[in-house]
Amino acid sequence: MGGPNPTRLTVLWRGSTLRTRLNCFIEQSGQMISVLFAVVVAITCYEVMMRYVFGSPTSWVHELSIAVSAVAFAYGGPFAMASDSHLRIGVLYDREGTLVRTVGHCLSIFAGTIYLSALAYAFAIQAFEGIWVFDETGWTPETTGRVWDVPLPPFLRAFFALCCLLFLVQLLLSARSRRH
Repeated sequence: MGGPNPTRLTVLWRGSTLRTRLNCFIEQSGQMISVLFAVVVAITCYEVMMRYVFGSPTSWVHELSIAVSAVAFAYGGPFAMASDSHLRIGVLYDREGTLVRTVGHCLSIFAGTIYLSALAYAFAIQAFEGIWVFDETGWTPETTGRVWDVPLPPFLRAFFALCCLLFLVQLLLSARSRRH
């Protein structure tokens, strides 16, 4: 049967670098998410103008700028992995032979898998517990507890869990592509 084989890892080549479709998607969406840093600058400028020019500070800019920055920074992990721009200790890695590199790579995959799995699980549990809160008045999710008092924390934790899962999938795909 001449159809596509769903068990094969779909890859694209960029120069001499092996790229999965997931990596390409993460890189493209990461470019859009990076615009959030400009949003933080814009709303912070708005806050400064409102506070010092008009004497009417906002109650929402600080919380929103923290949340938006957190989203952009959390996506930085999967983005760095997708674009192969994460930090390496090249001095040590390049000096060693193939066996040491392979062992180091296997250890990093193992440690990363445990770490990212535990982190994704913890964030998912905390997000679930913060979002699904009901009392006699109805739905009362966890809020920031500040002046604006919006339910940002559980949704941020859910996004962090998603980023950890993306990072984990990329890590496992990189281990698989290196094996073949």
